[in-house]
Amino acid sequence: MNPKSVRGELVLVTGAGHGVGRATALEFARRHSRLVLWDINKVTAPLLARRGGTRCP
Repeated sequence: MNPKSVRGELVLVTGAGHGVGRATALEFARRHSRLVLWDINKVTAPLLARRGGTRCP
């Protein structure tokens, strides 16, 4: 069985500022998902923006 494609899917990642949450966000970004990142630490979104992601206001 082939895994489900997450390209273009909206994905909420909690704890995205560090550790497993950040790794999860980076993997979904690599798979071209649309991400909502939730964390008190705001470093992952700029990291993804530098890799070509876009930010919502």
